[in-house]
Amino acid sequence: MPFFIDKIGIMILSGLFIVLFVLSRNFGIFSSIHGVSRKTIGEFSMAAGVGISAAVLLPSGIIAFVYGMLILSFADTSANIIGSKWKIWEFKIMSQSKSIGGSIAFFLCSIMISYFTAHYVGLDIKLDMLLIFCLILTLIEAVHIFGLDNLSIPVISGIFWNYFTY
Repeated sequence: MPFFIDKIGIMILSGLFIVLFVLSRNFGIFSSIHGVSRKTIGEFSMAAGVGISAAVLLPSGIIAFVYGMLILSFADTSANIIGSKWKIWEFKIMSQSKSIGGSIAFFLCSIMISYFTAHYVGLDIKLDMLLIFCLILTLIEAVHIFGLDNLSIPVISGIFWNYFTY
């Protein structure tokens, strides 16, 4: 997105999506978005997370912004899919089910995203830093409930990217 729309545009779009999701939930439009079995505000927090990431990271941290979106899009989604399908070592946080299997999927996917992003931009990132970085992101994802990780993961991962790579 930051290659086609500026920071303000992304923030406006994020706000519009929040309004759309409120209307959708209240009037039963896009029921597949809201039709998950667990209690969640993930759709709202995702839109807010994208907007906050843009506000915090752009325009100077385009790679950090993209990195946060990649982590949210792929690592968080893989944690959800793997954690739901293969409930390996399930645990609960405030009645929300989580699984070690989902956390492992997030961790492995975030390692791949981090490695390939670093390689793409020509960074020589040390393996120990990469593993610590991804472990911290995994722990953050594991303790969030009600879809709030969609808010924190893109912001925190983008900030971490800037911190660890500059």
